[in-house]
Amino acid sequence: MGKRTRIKSKEDYTYVETNQPQDNSTNISQAVENDYDLIISLSYLQADALKEAAELNPEKKFALIDDTIEGVDNSTSATFRDNESAYLAGIAAAYTTRTNKAGFIGDPTF
Repeated sequence: MGKRTRIKSKEDYTYVETNQPQDNSTNISQAVENDYDLIISLSYLQADALKEAAELNPEKKFALIDDTIEGVDNSTSATFRDNESAYLAGIAAAYTTRTNKAGFIGDPTF
């Protein structure tokens, strides 16, 4: 796991779940204060807070998934089409099923 980045176990990273939108800035600030080199946010709802943190902390690296941050050199963004993420979720389900069955619940209007 993570040969090039030397990530060997869960001890080498921290996962923080934001339960309320108002916690976005607080959680990102705590990651900065805990001296993480790379901070990744997985929601467009965190874009503003992540951009602000990136601007205030040019020595850190930031990444945003599912939206874009422009004009900040120490940040990168990744966006994708909905069908691409559904495809990857299907692959993950196929590789992890123990019963050779997988389910899908989706909105047909998309």
